[in-house]
Amino acid sequence: MPNTHASRLVIFALIATLLIPIASAQDPFDGRDEYPQFRNLSGLPGGLFGVLPSGKPGIGGALALSTPIAYSLANGRLALVGADMSFTDRPQFIDPHGEDANPSSNGTLAGMVGIGVPFGNFTVADMALSSKLDQVFNIHFTPKLNNRGVGIGLGVQDIKGHGGGGGAVIDQQEGTHSQSRYAVITHPCGRSGYLSVGWGDGRFRRPFGSASQGISKWGRALVEFDGFNWNCGLAAKLGAFEGAPDRPVEINGFIGLIRGGHTTLGLSATF
Repeated sequence: MPNTHASRLVIFALIATLLIPIASAQDPFDGRDEYPQFRNLSGLPGGLFGVLPSGKPGIGGALALSTPIAYSLANGRLALVGADMSFTDRPQFIDPHGEDANPSSNGTLAGMVGIGVPFGNFTVADMALSSKLDQVFNIHFTPKLNNRGVGIGLGVQDIKGHGGGGGAVIDQQEGTHSQSRYAVITHPCGRSGYLSVGWGDGRFRRPFGSASQGISKWGRALVEFDGFNWNCGLAAKLGAFEGAPDRPVEINGFIGLIRGGHTTLGLSATF
């Protein structure tokens, strides 16, 4: 695929077409301090796509679902990610009855870019939380270390705190704040595995962690504790295309379970 703005827009449009027409009412994660808007996608590096210690995105890197990993995207690296979680134990991603009916899933989109500085790498992300395109911004920083792939990450999810901490009704009544700060460590394990653990406040006020393991050159398995419940899933490399020199476009798919009973599907494009 040629490295053109048009090709990138086509990929983003496909993700948006599949995932953005979903509202977030009736979410099973609605509840005080449950942070439903962030339970199916972190909008941070490693969220449904792998990141290597170098900052290069790819299926061989550390992977999570709704929690951070330590590694930041390297300078100029881009990621577009979409995820959609069913409100039941079955995949339900399109509401056939229109906007007035109860929606059956919650979709989220995120775009992020890596910014290199002499002392490390930042990743800046913009998330669209629903079909109303309500947005939040995240920032993640990984300092340069020489520790054989061990990384430390510091960040803030929802810098302005407007994403909602309890669900639509609760947030309107209580004015809950959803800015969440965190610190996380990621350690390579064995041949192609990664373990991440961290803690923070807000959304990350409880310890969290994830472990991912390569199962082939095309796939990666994930298990995660997000501070609330256990999640799991499989990521698969669906294809790679020519891009800028040394920056191919990689397309990954994801299927998983949140809280053991809510199917989530994801699609990512990294550059």
